[in-house]
Amino acid sequence: MASVDHSSTSAIVGQAHFDESFEGEEKSMWLKKAFIVGVIVLVMGGSGSVSWSGQPGGARVQDIVDLVVLRPVGVVATVAGACLFVLTLPFTVPTRSVDKSAQNFVVAPFNYTFSRPFPDKNL
Repeated sequence: MASVDHSSTSAIVGQAHFDESFEGEEKSMWLKKAFIVGVIVLVMGGSGSVSWSGQPGGARVQDIVDLVVLRPVGVVATVAGACLFVLTLPFTVPTRSVDKSAQNFVVAPFNYTFSRPFPDKNL
């Protein structure tokens, strides 16, 4: 029978383990770099489309902000306003200002969110 030297085998296995962990770190670094490059490409691609917004049919920055930021904030404001309206009822009923409270807390945010035309030229 042949005798196997286990000390050299464990050194090779240890070296392979080190190489695998180094490859993992390399992969991690490569993924981070790829993610950063992807984000830069997306940002630059978006800014390029904004620069062509003077073309007929192009989206204006205000339209994108309206659709992505202002409308969702309006939905949140409508829900929060409805909650505030209900919470203020004990104070507005005795003073007979329920209509004003409803207008300010519920109707105004609802109209801002759902009744305005898109794209809104008055932004």
